[in-house]
Amino acid sequence: FQSRYYVGVTGANLYVSKDKIDWDIIEIGSGVTNQKAICYFGKDGDYNLFVSIGYDGHSVTYRLNSEGFVNYTVQDIEFPNDFFAISTDGIKIFAISSEFTIFTKPSVSEYWFETYTNLTQQTDIVYGNGVFIVISNSGESAILYPNEINWRKYDLPKDNENYEMNWSKISYGDGKFVIVSNTGDDEPTTA
Repeated sequence: FQSRYYVGVTGANLYVSKDKIDWDIIEIGSGVTNQKAICYFGKDGDYNLFVSIGYDGHSVTYRLNSEGFVNYTVQDIEFPNDFFAISTDGIKIFAISSEFTIFTKPSVSEYWFETYTNLTQQTDIVYGNGVFIVISNSGESAILYPNEINWRKYDLPKDNENYEMNWSKISYGDGKFVIVSNTGDDEPTTA
């Protein structure tokens, strides 16, 4: 939910709702077939901007006004076609696949660029409290701090028997990061 909209993507469709009950379904077309993640990017005049990314080698920028969907633009990404998570600080947009991390600055460039987290098996990305964090199944995370260009690598917590966890999701809210593992019966970890 962002700027009075609930939005989602799957396949070639954008879903938009103002009340979580009635949903408008907009088919994108233009070769877009497998969008996996979407994030709110900010305002452009009277329009709210959302950006999605997916397995099909495209990113899509959607412009919505107070009446709902207005238009979209499709951009080819010249990287492997398996991106599944996206996050933004309102200036840069980062997207990840299991092995690659890319970013763009829509206000400056129409291209995506690669950045190196030095992680394998990446599973999620989030922005919060001024930093981007990428987590991985390999038991590590990478953090990009403000005004830095290099990611810093950190170990994630292990289970009670000192085994690496399969960290799958990270979220930020109320001043805390919450990381969830799909291994065992462990409680979510906050940092």
